[in-house]
Amino acid sequence: KSATMILFTICLLFINNVSSVIKKKETSDITSITTDLKNAIKTISNNLQDEQRKTSTDTYNGENLEKIESSGSYHYTGEITTIVTIQKDWGTVHLYLENAKFSNPGVKIIDSKKGVNLIITLIGENMISNQDETSSNAISTSQDLTINGPGSLNIVSSKSGIKCDGVFYGFGGSLSIRAQNHGISAESLYLDGIHINVE
Repeated sequence: KSATMILFTICLLFINNVSSVIKKKETSDITSITTDLKNAIKTISNNLQDEQRKTSTDTYNGENLEKIESSGSYHYTGEITTIVTIQKDWGTVHLYLENAKFSNPGVKIIDSKKGVNLIITLIGENMISNQDETSSNAISTSQDLTINGPGSLNIVSSKSGIKCDGVFYGFGGSLSIRAQNHGISAESLYLDGIHINVE
C-alpha cells in the first residue's frame, strides 16, 4: 500500500508539473501574439502618418469626377453629387477628404469593387449621405479599409454606413454614423486613436 501511495503521489506531482508548464506556455503564446499584433498595428499606423504628409497627385472638385482606375492619391473637396467608383484589381488607393460633402440618395457613395486596399484620410469636416427609400451602403469595399487623419466624417446611410469585406483599420479622426442597418460591417476591426459614434 505504501509503495502504491508513493507512486500515486509521484504521478500527481508529474501531472501538476506538466499542467503548470502547459499553462505557462499558453500564457506565453497569448502574450507573444498580442505583442506581435500591437507591433504590426503600430507599424501600419506609423506608415499611414508618413503617407498623410505626402501631397496628393490628383484633385477633383464638385462634378469633375471620374472612375479611379489606377493606384495613387486623390483629393476631394467641396460639394459632390456624383459617386466615387474604384475599378482596380489590386494595389492601394488613397482618398483625401478635405471639407468634402458627398450627397447622392440611394447609391453607394464610395464603391471599391475589386481587390484594392482603400485608405481614407480625413481633413476638416466631411459628410457622406445616401439617405433614401432605396437601401444601399454608403461606403463599400471588397478589401481592407483604413480611416485616419485629424478630421471628421459624418455618414448618414439608408443601409450600412461602412461595408468592408476585409479588415477595417481606424487610426485617427472622428467617425459618426447614422445607419438603418449596421454602422460598420467588417471581417475584423483594429481601432487605435479613432473616435466612433454609431446610431
